[in-house]
Amino acid sequence: MDLLDCIQPEYNTLKTGGELHSWCPKMYLNNVLTDIETPMATVMSSHITSGICFSETIICQGNQPYLWREHYINISEALKALGLNQEDFLTSKELERKIQVLCQKNHYPPFSLFKVYIWQQIDTNAIQYAIVQERLKDNPYGLIDEKLFLSIYHDAAIYPSPISWIDMPNPIFTIARNAAIKDNCNEACITDHNGRIITTTKGNIYILKEFDLIGVRYTDGAKKDAIEEPLEKAAGELGYTLKYVPGISIEMLNKARECMVASSSYGIRLVDGCGTKRFYKEFGAKIAMKLQDLFIF
Repeated sequence: MDLLDCIQPEYNTLKTGGELHSWCPKMYLNNVLTDIETPMATVMSSHITSGICFSETIICQGNQPYLWREHYINISEALKALGLNQEDFLTSKELERKIQVLCQKNHYPPFSLFKVYIWQQIDTNAIQYAIVQERLKDNPYGLIDEKLFLSIYHDAAIYPSPISWIDMPNPIFTIARNAAIKDNCNEACITDHNGRIITTTKGNIYILKEFDLIGVRYTDGAKKDAIEEPLEKAAGELGYTLKYVPGISIEMLNKARECMVASSSYGIRLVDGCGTKRFYKEFGAKIAMKLQDLFIF
């Protein structure tokens, strides 16, 4: 299956002058502004499956990307780690401008999600990219009260270890989430070869232990999420220190007072439980409100 085959165009509608107009959402494939359903999108598939690829997810309010500086730093570090030439890609202003153009073309008010896919052309080694926008119904940073129960998914450990900082293959997340739903949970924790939790299907995992907020940095070059810096700032203002460990053991999880998942795309989600363990939400609610206050452009 091609990477974009799963993106079903949700035709936009706009009422002007008493008439209802409909059009297919736009995306960028390199410098070409085109319909999402275009066959051109299929050129990505062979390069995606070769592994010379990564993606960055960015949330926008109106036509302004949130945490833009942090996201572009992530992209720059990814290009460097893959041995790709930064000068062959878009500058920060050029990429931000293309995101703003899509916001104007697609009319997705007020919140939307962008996926920036970057890969290397196998025959020419040239950098290729695609920018896809998805509609969001609500401010994702305001959905902190949704119930969230996690299951534990161990089968991801069949993949080579250690997992690189480049994103884990998306099918793992889909399979793990489907397994969680069968267990009457919403999302899943994913473990490494040592049985330690390294991430979840919804975002990075954090637990509260005494006055430490503990997250996971499973390799020295682990990919950072753009939310880490504001999360550390918000935790510090509440008297907590953000620390990272290679993985969270099941024992650590069961002894934690609170648990949450966080990402720059979805903000904070407070975890209600995992297995028979149930968590408090006092600190998580406070830090979520602080992050929501930061969601101002």
